[in-house]
Amino acid sequence: MRLVIIECGKSKIWDKNPSAGPQKAGDAYTGSYFRSNKRCAESQGQDWMILSAEYGFMRPDFVIPGNYNVTFAKPSTHPISVEELKRQVAEQGLERYDQVTVLGGRAYAEKVREGFADTNARIEAPLAGRSMGDQMHMAKQGCGGDGVQGAGQQVVQMAHRPRQSPVARSQRGASRIPTADDFRRALRGRLSSADGAYVDVNAGELHDLVGTRSGKDSRMPTCCNVMQAARRDGDTILAGPPKGRGATLTIRYLLPR
Repeated sequence: MRLVIIECGKSKIWDKNPSAGPQKAGDAYTGSYFRSNKRCAESQGQDWMILSAEYGFMRPDFVIPGNYNVTFAKPSTHPISVEELKRQVAEQGLERYDQVTVLGGRAYAEKVREGFADTNARIEAPLAGRSMGDQMHMAKQGCGGDGVQGAGQQVVQMAHRPRQSPVARSQRGASRIPTADDFRRALRGRLSSADGAYVDVNAGELHDLVGTRSGKDSRMPTCCNVMQAARRDGDTILAGPPKGRGATLTIRYLLPR
């Protein structure tokens, strides 16, 4: 059996309508990225769920009481723990699925892998590590044919991976170190796919869309430089580290660009 899990979205119905009241999870997220993945998940005829950093694994009819702002990219927001995700997998009977497809970035795909670590599920993350524009394109392409797992060749097999030596990891990742152009493309994708009068972009989340931000492959200063260079009059820095280049950097970009 296959289960499709899609990443929740930052844009929510309460952002534009604070008095909207409790909402079903399937209706609560309003961003283009979420809607694109939702359409793809629904078109597959498979069971699907949403992964939220606040509530964990949610069925589309799970009722969210109100707005929240929690993300895996910011530990200070106290996202749901891996232990709780594992508990949800057991309590909701999700171990019955032998294949799980994640529609989302690396951070969410990794949390799914960790949550299902005690099961035999094969985890696929065909969108992880790609730019936002590429992710949305792949989701649309995958929905028209053999499923999103067939939309691209670089499906990430995240379950039961053998541990590699540091040398092997270095050799495998040598060609994947992100560049400034990679971050520019990812940022353009975020800006072009956003709705409303503005979009808030976090450096940690943007970096996760492009590549790992751990170890020597991290290019967080480059990511932050690209974000800063893209600022225009009226754009606002909402948060950031003292030196201005770190995962907490968050900029509100006015739309349209």
